[in-house]
Amino acid sequence: LGCPLWMPADSVLGSLSNQAVPVQVTAATSLLIAAMWIRCIVNTFSTSTLANIQGAICERIENLYTIEQTLQDLIDREPVCKDAMGEFLGVRVQTKSLKVRDFLRPLDVSVTGVIISNAHNASVSTGETQLVLHELNLFCSDRSRFLPRERKTAISALASLRVFVFNPNEGAMDESDRVCLRLALHCLYVAIGNEGLLHEKDYYGLLLNFATKKYNEGDEEIAKWEPAELGMKFFLSLVSRMECVEGDDESPDLATHMEFARLLCAAALRTGSAGLTSEVACRIDKILDRALEESENHRRTSNFVAELASMRMKLSSDELGVICIMLKRPTENTAFVKVLLDGLERVAANCPSNIDQLRALFNAHSEIVDR
Repeated sequence: LGCPLWMPADSVLGSLSNQAVPVQVTAATSLLIAAMWIRCIVNTFSTSTLANIQGAICERIENLYTIEQTLQDLIDREPVCKDAMGEFLGVRVQTKSLKVRDFLRPLDVSVTGVIISNAHNASVSTGETQLVLHELNLFCSDRSRFLPRERKTAISALASLRVFVFNPNEGAMDESDRVCLRLALHCLYVAIGNEGLLHEKDYYGLLLNFATKKYNEGDEEIAKWEPAELGMKFFLSLVSRMECVEGDDESPDLATHMEFARLLCAAALRTGSAGLTSEVACRIDKILDRALEESENHRRTSNFVAELASMRMKLSSDELGVICIMLKRPTENTAFVKVLLDGLERVAANCPSNIDQLRALFNAHSEIVDR
């Protein structure tokens, strides 16, 4: 765990474009094998509770981040490296980009817990944090069955994400902080949707961990909260945080607000509280308005718009009514209109009794339908 690694010199890696093809392939291969080896050796010691072992794991994860980032840069920059690594990993690359991390052995969830629990220490870099948050996302989303040890460790790691969601340095977030925040929110969103990972008791325990606590509310008092009240506390806590997250000097960070929207929507759907669902729907409406406004200048936000519209329909028992309201929005965003028309088609297929209302709706929006 603590031994040194003999790696290609920085001068070789920095001038790889000028090197012969065998040198390029050898350098990239050595980085790949080093990354694979570090993942295996770290997993071997992942369950240790000794402080010196956990410190060595943190150092190795920093090495791993540097190596994988260097390798990814080579793959993106040098086609011969991409082809060679694809062949090494048994992946048919063709013109598709190769994200090498997606094909390596996952880190044990215990490693993720070690790094996240030490994230407040200066010894843990932002790169390390982003790497393990990515790994935690994969762990929560790729499986539906977990060993008891894995579940316990993952739930503890998810609870520790509070340090990323509620950054004590309010208003002082740089882009790397926002990346960590988005990854943390996405971890929570994925975990809430995985009932094999978060059983009902675990789910409400997680909401409790992120809910706002007043100075006079002790744990015994909080334990009496009903699920709907707990969900609302969770909602208010996240909304308060949302309002503090700023992107550039002119507007809120839409990508980060999208992760808040996904998380709130997942919590509302799982909690099943009418009050919480209504509040989340109103919040998503506000984010959708902003996304539609930005989509006029930034095409990348079209995917956000389509996803927000889908969320909004899921949160309503009257899907047709929501579609009618959203169709009144003046917009040229075709992705938004397509989602609404797909929703209409679904409603028409499932509820023939609505056919007269649908016919009137299509006639009222004939220009949109024709387009």
